[in-house]
Amino acid sequence: MRYFIPIIFFLSLHVHAQGDANLRGHLKYEWYLNGYDEDSIFYSYLGREAFDQAANLRLNFDWSNNAWSFNADYQIYAEYGELTEARHKLTDVAWTTGGETSDDRRLMDLTWEIKDSGRTRLVHRFDRLHVNYTSDSTVIRIGRQAVSWGNGLLYNPMDFLNPFDPTAVDKEYKSGDDMIYGQYLLSNGDDIQLLAVARRDVQTGDIETEEHSVGMKYHAFIGEREIDVLLAEHYQDRVVGLGLTSSLAGAIWRSDLVYTQTDEDNYWSGVTNLSYSWMSFGKNTSGQIEYFYNGFGQADGDYSDLQSNEELLLRFRRGELFNYAKQYIAASSTIELTPLITFTPGVFHNLDDSSSLIQLIGNFNLSQNWQSFLAINVPVGKKCTEYGGLNSGVGNRYISNQYSLIAQLAWYF
Repeated sequence: MRYFIPIIFFLSLHVHAQGDANLRGHLKYEWYLNGYDEDSIFYSYLGREAFDQAANLRLNFDWSNNAWSFNADYQIYAEYGELTEARHKLTDVAWTTGGETSDDRRLMDLTWEIKDSGRTRLVHRFDRLHVNYTSDSTVIRIGRQAVSWGNGLLYNPMDFLNPFDPTAVDKEYKSGDDMIYGQYLLSNGDDIQLLAVARRDVQTGDIETEEHSVGMKYHAFIGEREIDVLLAEHYQDRVVGLGLTSSLAGAIWRSDLVYTQTDEDNYWSGVTNLSYSWMSFGKNTSGQIEYFYNGFGQADGDYSDLQSNEELLLRFRRGELFNYAKQYIAASSTIELTPLITFTPGVFHNLDDSSSLIQLIGNFNLSQNWQSFLAINVPVGKKCTEYGGLNSGVGNRYISNQYSLIAQLAWYF
C-alpha cells in the first residue's frame, strides 16, 4: 500500500509524544428512496423505485503539543441496495449514492476496498492525515487535508479542490487532498495562503507534474470590504480569481470572478450572491439567492454535442463541476420553527433550459448528541433538459428520476 510507512510513523508519534490527545467522531445511518418513470434508463434495472441504505463511521483523532499538532480522521463507509448493484452495470452514467472518492489520483493511497460487488460496497480510509505547525502568525500543514476557497454559497468556481455538489444535503466534511498548505497573517490583518497538491496519473499510477496543483490566495481588508485574489495552476491550467465580500442594505453580498486558461481556450466563470437574516412570524429566518455562470457549460441548453465538450466532462470526472449548462440561479431559506427544528426549502433553476430541482430539507436536533434530517428532491423539466432528464444515448431512455428521498440519523460522540 502506497506510503503506508509514513502512516505508521505518524500514528506512533502521537502515541509516544507528550501532549493533549482527543478522540471524537460520529456514526451516521442514511436511507435513500429514488423513483423512476418508464423513460428513465434506471427503470430497466431498478423498476419504479429503488431503496438503498448507507452507514458511515468517522473517528477524528487529534494530538497537540505547543505549536505542533497532528490530525488523523478515519472512516469506514458501507452502502447496500439496488442503486449500488446497478452502478456496476451502468458504468457510463455519472451518478452516485453518496459513496466516498477513490484515491486513484491522490499521492497517498489511504483508501482500502473491502468489498464492492453485488448490492454491497464497503471501504475504509483516512480522510485526514496531516501534521501541523501553528504560531501567532503562521500555519503550516503537511498531509491529507481539505482547503476551501471562494465566496460561493452553493456554486463555487473558485473552490477548485473537491467542491461540494451544490445540491448535496450533508456538507459536514469535504474530501481531503494530499498537499502542503501554509498561511501567513500580516500585521494589518491581511493574510496570504499557499498550497501545493501532488497527484498521480490515473492510468500509470506515477507521480506527474501535469497532475499537480499550486495556488496562492491573498485576503485583504479594504475598509468594510474584503478582497480575495487567487493565482493558481491546476492540472496545467492557469487560474486567476478575484473575490469581493461587502455589506449591502443590511445583507451580505459576495462575488467571485474566475478566469481559466487551458491549452485549447479561455473560460470565464463567476458567482454572486446575497444573504440576509430576519424575523418572520416570530421565527428566526435566513435566506440566500445566488447566480452562477459556468464558463465551461453548454450554451442555450443544447446538449446534443455534450460529448464533444471535453473540458466540461473532464471537470465532471474530477469532481470539480456538477452542472451542464452555463447559467443558474438558486435560492433557499432556513426557518427556525423551534430551537431544535429547522426547515429549509430551496430551488436550483437552470436558466438555459428552464428546468429546476426543488429541494425541501427538515433538520431535527433530537438531543445534544443526536441529529437527523429528512430531505426530498423533485426535478421539474421537459425531457432533454438537465433536471428533466438528458438523453442517455441508449434507445429512447433518459438519465432521470422522478424524485429522491433521503433520511439520515447521526450520533456524535
